[in-house]
Amino acid sequence: MLATIDKAGRLVIPKAIREAMSLQPGTLLDISFSDGKIFIDYAPVDVEVRKVGKIRVLHVKHGDARPIMTDQLIQDTKDEIRHEREARWV
Repeated sequence: MLATIDKAGRLVIPKAIREAMSLQPGTLLDISFSDGKIFIDYAPVDVEVRKVGKIRVLHVKHGDARPIMTDQLIQDTKDEIRHEREARWV
C-alpha cells in the first residue's frame, strides 16, 4: 500500500492496516528505523497476571494499550497453574 507524508510530517496508516491491527485513535505505537526500513509495532505495556476466582486475567497496569504477552509471562503463569494442581493432589 502507498501512503503520503503531509507537510507536518504525519503519515496516515491505511485503513486496512489499522483494522488488521485494531488501531484506534490514541493507540500508543513503537516506531523504529533500521536498515532503511520503518517498523511500527504496539508500544510495550506493563502487564500482570491476576487471579480472579479460578481463572487468570491479563491486566494492563497503566493506560489502555494492547498488552504484550511475553514468553516468560506465559511460562510463569503455566508453571503457577501446574504447581497449584500438583499441590491439590498432595
